[in-house]
Amino acid sequence: DPLQDDTGLYVTEEVTSSEDRLKTYSAAFKQELKDVILCISPVMVFREPFLLTEKGMRCPAREYFPEQVYWSPLLNKEYKELESRRKRQLLRDLSGLQGMNGSIQAKAIQILPSHELVNTRIAEHLGDSQSLARMLADYRARGGRILQKSTDPFVQSKDVSSVPTGKTGCRIEEDEKGLAQSESTWSHKVDCLSPVNHQRLCVLFSSSSAQSSNAPSACVSPWIVTMEFYGKNDLTLGIFLERYCFRPSYQ
Repeated sequence: DPLQDDTGLYVTEEVTSSEDRLKTYSAAFKQELKDVILCISPVMVFREPFLLTEKGMRCPAREYFPEQVYWSPLLNKEYKELESRRKRQLLRDLSGLQGMNGSIQAKAIQILPSHELVNTRIAEHLGDSQSLARMLADYRARGGRILQKSTDPFVQSKDVSSVPTGKTGCRIEEDEKGLAQSESTWSHKVDCLSPVNHQRLCVLFSSSSAQSSNAPSACVSPWIVTMEFYGKNDLTLGIFLERYCFRPSYQ
């Protein structure tokens, strides 16, 4: 009825602007970036990306990117709450594994077999044998022989904790289901705050020579080389110069 006062019948909804959402997302990202450990070096300080800075949020190109440019489960509130509850429960379960003197019992370990390099008789220079060089690189990449069967208690919880019962057990099962759904959601996305995803370096590599038969074309066309930390394509500067610059075929 237009003659009646109906101003009290409607509830105004608070609508957040895009700028406010970006500021909230940027503040959450900065806090998580401060808390997470991405590098073992104490002098390395990681700043927020340009698009999450005050200047980047106002740049003309910002509207061409989605609001959440960088993905991480740590920026998801529901996932963090489920993960926090699960870790607290696991810590309570681990407290029951203490020995008589109050210390945690020794973890089960697995001794891996010796590397081939340890039992190989080396009778030639490293630079004269490609097989020896590959064997040495593989030895450096594999690490130690002692392998803990449960390196992360938060990943393998079923081997440590007992079968839960009652309301606590139902809650843990619900948390596990929620985490499984969240992990399936994040499985196809790259976690920008995961230390594992920062243990690699991508470089643009190409090789050319003026004395080559196909000059001025490149001997090796430009391509992106992924150098994994203590893994594939990870080598020192000296080995790189010996392998790619100081060999007779390259000179």
